[in-house]
Order: sequence, then structure tokens, then C-alpha cells
Amino acid sequence: MRLLLLLHLSLSIAVHLRGTLETEPVKLVHVLSMGREASCWVMDLLKNTSHASIFEPLGGLVEGSQIPRHSQSSTDAALQCLYDCHNCTGSEVRKDSLEELQQFCQDADDSESSLPYLVVKTTRIVDHAAISRALPQSYVDSSRFIVLLRDPRGVWASTKPYTSWAIHHIDLVCQLLALQALSLPDLAAVAGNRVLLGVYENWTEDTVSFAQDAARLLGVDADSFADFAKASQRPSEELMPPSWVNTLEASEIEEIETNANCQSYMARVGYTKSWKSALKSPSELFGPLSEPEKLRLAELRSLQAALTQTLTDQATELPEPWKLEFQRSRANRVPSAS
Repeated sequence: MRLLLLLHLSLSIAVHLRGTLETEPVKLVHVLSMGREASCWVMDLLKNTSHASIFEPLGGLVEGSQIPRHSQSSTDAALQCLYDCHNCTGSEVRKDSLEELQQFCQDADDSESSLPYLVVKTTRIVDHAAISRALPQSYVDSSRFIVLLRDPRGVWASTKPYTSWAIHHIDLVCQLLALQALSLPDLAAVAGNRVLLGVYENWTEDTVSFAQDAARLLGVDADSFADFAKASQRPSEELMPPSWVNTLEASEIEEIETNANCQSYMARVGYTKSWKSALKSPSELFGPLSEPEKLRLAELRSLQAALTQTLTDQATELPEPWKLEFQRSRANRVPSAS
């Protein structure tokens, strides 16, 4: 009898959680990318003409080699500001992004009903552990996440023409991609089925299906998403073989394929030396890391400055009520624009 009761309780909880995901209002959609993974296209799809958006809020504040070295405390403060502008003190994001956030917050505060979701796109938050570390679970539950990945050779081929960009280094591209892929289990642990994974080589072959998946994630009508995606679909002959096959030098391909971080990334996602790769499923990418992958991720994270906090054990997860406090005074918040 007790076993039956426990089984009934488990099924009830599962049904409740599924229902919660389908009916709770989505407040924020976060597009997480390292860049050159079609994140602008995805942002345009999600905005759908009627949604406020924040574009690259850390642009100009965190660039190039600073990205993998950006302190955890600064990353956390930026996330807390982005997910609720009432937590902003004025220095976490760019000035124009802050003004847009304040306007969105003011509109939300003045409205008697929920506003359409806010779309945020970042290319400078690549370690997904920051989501669980910085944000209360309630913030995560009312958000949706779209994570974009791409073949490192394709990323470099897309980056290569922009020689003035701060990320114009193969080794840096490999660091950022490895951080992205190896920290996916951290995001999945707190966000669960609130995450949509978009691997460039897969979804660009069928943009309509990807758009419909995004619509289901957000609980919105798929027709307008599908129309936008259909109009953007590229012919298969433009996609295969990928452009990097003909645009990169052999030495560049060799440098990418022999880079330790890119090797770890490619193995994790399923890329091979051939452009015809057998890419891993989302469940595999959200699954546990191997011991070598754990070591690689730990090495990458060692570049980040330690999170400033008063806890004795720096690795201890912050209690939920503390996640919006840290060391900064709430009296220093920037007043809302009026």
C-alpha cells in the first residue's frame, strides 16, 4: 500500500511539473551563445515584433580574453540585473541596456497583467554554471533558455574576416566553446526541460522545425515562428558542405583540430575531422561529464576570479535568499527611469 501511495505521489508531482511548465507565464528568454552561431537570427525569431529585447548587454564591458576570465561575482551581478532590473546598481551592464531594462521594469510594474516575455541575447556568459549560482530557482523557473553550439571550424570561418574583433584568436574560440559545452549539465540540472539546444549544423537544415520547437518551449502559437523560419531557410546546397571546408587554410583546420579545448568540445558534441559528423543528442550533451572532461572544465574555470563572498567554503552553493545579496549595498541601486 505504501509503495502504491508513493507511486501515486510521484505521478502527481510529474503531472504537476509538466502542467506548470506549460501554463506558467514566461518572463524572460535567454539566448546563450559565444558568437557566430546565428544568435542574431534566433533573437529575431523570438522577438517576433512584439517583445522587448536586450542585445549584448556586456558588449564593451567584457571583451576577448576577458570573457573566460570574467570574475564570477561580476557575471552573477550582471545576470541578477538582467533577470530583474530591480537588482541593478548601474555598473553591471551597458548604459543603453540598463535604460532598456529599467523601461521594461517600469512597464511591468505599472501593468496589471504580465508583459510579453523579454528576450536577452548574450555572447559573454558562456559558463552555464553561473545560472544556477547566481539566480534563485524562481527566476529560472519563469525563464527559458536557448543554447547555441556550432562546429569550431565554422565558428572560426565566420569570425576570421573580422580581424579587429577581440575574439579573433583560435585558442580563445576553443576556450569559449569548451566552456559552453562542458557546462551544459550545470544548466540542465536547474532548468531541466526549460532548455532548447540548437546545434547549428542540425537546425539550419530545417529552420521551421527549430522554430516550432522554440514556440513549444515558450508556449506560444507556432505559426508566426514557422513563417519567419520558412522565409529564412537556406538551400541545402548552401549548407553542405559547410563553408569552412573551402574557406579555411589547412593550417587553420589543423590548429583547431589539435587544440586541446577544441578537441574536448568536438568530442563532447560529436564533431569529427570530417564535416559529416554524427552529432550527439541533447540528452547526451546534458548528461554527466567524463573524468577528462571534468578536468578540462576545472582548468578553464580556474581562469575565473573567485566569487567574492564570506562563506568559508568557496564551493558551497549559496542559499536561495542570499543569491541576490552578495557584497553590494541595495541602497546603491539606480533609480528607475521616468
